[in-house]
Amino acid sequence: MTAVIVGDSNSLGDPQTLWVGPVSTELEWEPLYNLSAPGRGYVTPPRVCNDSPCTPFPGTVDAIAELSPEVVVTFGGVADGDTPLTEVAAQYYTDLRAALPEARIIAVAPIYSADSVPDWAPLHRASIQAAVESVGGVYVDAGQPALGDGEAMGAEAHAELAATLIAVLKP
Repeated sequence: MTAVIVGDSNSLGDPQTLWVGPVSTELEWEPLYNLSAPGRGYVTPPRVCNDSPCTPFPGTVDAIAELSPEVVVTFGGVADGDTPLTEVAAQYYTDLRAALPEARIIAVAPIYSADSVPDWAPLHRASIQAAVESVGGVYVDAGQPALGDGEAMGAEAHAELAATLIAVLKP
């Protein structure tokens, strides 16, 4: 099953040390395309682009659609800070659904690795959930397994996210 991951730095690196590897193996996502880029969010462009579109999530829709995936996973939002996401998230998922009417669209709630969850996090989570569910997509909330990990999610947080995704998404 062809899948595309679009996210931030928490989805980049050796797939086997991230949530991406165990999930794609268990759910048989092959081929898997990873369009993630460090710092990307719903409104925030990536810090580094490499082979990924150099835009926030809404600007990736065409690149995602060109790959004709059966599954699209979007994981991010931490980089957006306290910028409201309601409208941009709704438009992103609406555009994604229009481009891929049969795809399984999945949104993963932002996971913070700082010492605490910011005050605006519940609003971001609610905006993302409402947006993806409005187009028949799936919202996955793994909680906050990375709190205190520092700059990025640690190995245990990736493993916990992978387990949650597999439990929710496996038929």
